Amino acid sequence: MVVLLSGCQRAPATEQEPRSAWGEIITIAAAEQADSPAIWPRGDGVAAAWVGGDAEGVYQAARLMTNEAVGRVDPLPLPPVYPHGQRLSPSAERDYLHLTWLDARYDDVEGGTRLWTVLLSPDLIPTRGAVQLSDIRAQRYTLIINDDGSLWAIYSGGLVSEPSLYAQYIDPLSRPRAERQIISNGDWPTAIRGNDGTTFLFWLRPSDLQVLVAQLTDDVPQFITPLIASPRLAPGDQLMDFEAGLDTERAYLLWNIQRLDGTNEVWMTSGTTDLRTWELPVRLQIEALASQPFTTSFNGGAANTTSAGAVPLRWAAVMPGQFEVLALAAQVGDWLCVVYLQRGEVVAAQQVVLLTSPLIWQPSLLTDRDRHLYLAWSQPTESGYANLQFTSTRPD
Repeated sequence: MVVLLSGCQRAPATEQEPRSAWGEIITIAAAEQADSPAIWPRGDGVAAAWVGGDAEGVYQAARLMTNEAVGRVDPLPLPPVYPHGQRLSPSAERDYLHLTWLDARYDDVEGGTRLWTVLLSPDLIPTRGAVQLSDIRAQRYTLIINDDGSLWAIYSGGLVSEPSLYAQYIDPLSRPRAERQIISNGDWPTAIRGNDGTTFLFWLRPSDLQVLVAQLTDDVPQFITPLIASPRLAPGDQLMDFEAGLDTERAYLLWNIQRLDGTNEVWMTSGTTDLRTWELPVRLQIEALASQPFTTSFNGGAANTTSAGAVPLRWAAVMPGQFEVLALAAQVGDWLCVVYLQRGEVVAAQQVVLLTSPLIWQPSLLTDRDRHLYLAWSQPTESGYANLQFTSTRPD
């Protein structure tokens, strides 16, 4: 489970604050949450949201980290059952943010999860109550961020045995239009948008995990095309996540797979951006980092060159956006790293954080207009909770 429904406690103080290759590591909160906190960089700092708990039960929380201070933490007045899958996205108004998440209705807990949203003020206070987006059960979702601060939410839901894909428009004030079914027999939606505005939606066919793709104009899928088969899942294996990414020449698909013995594997394939030529998925592994530096085009310092090898990646997460290279956050050995792909191949990596224990879910990686990098993750501890942590290349 991404969120455990019991209380949490504060992380014990340490004499020396840990540091990353970029600088200070900030502990946002301590919570029984395996997922990384949702983050979004703003002009005055970085907003973060997560799920916490106390003696009274589970709650959602948010805080702002600025150059001057770390803001106070107040539970958000959003009635929770077992919220998870939080994401932050920008709205049209400066420093206003959409918060989206999955949760059950408090008066229909057995009815399954729905997709929810709320608009947060610059002080991270809900401007109104939580808005239930989906009338039907929602299982997994992806967001497409529009230039005007609105969103398209694409989610899988309906019957558990026969999920379909639904699209829903969310205006800049977090007000939804009616949902619309766009694909039958679909699950695990993930979308990419190029710098030219072209949007592609990828998803998996539940019956055989075949990957399909369509060009998406608003909520209308066009040119639906079967692409490639997913990596094989043996009995007891579980698909944990499916994501898409872009560089300037190729599109990428990544699978996070949990094997029966608990091993996490990352599989990857890539194809040309015209979607005509795709390679068979391979397990993503790299060589030891070479001494030769690699210019990443991001303000994160130089990475070191590497290539495909024998050291496996675990719990990889794609950074959204289209750049010269595709950046991933992943655990490599004992390190939380940023790994760079280009033209369908691993080209470089940077060791950012020495982990105190292995990750049990994906980190988050974002960038801003100045190409600073923002990395968040959930660091498990021996005390039964996790430290939700954050580091950035952004100067103090």
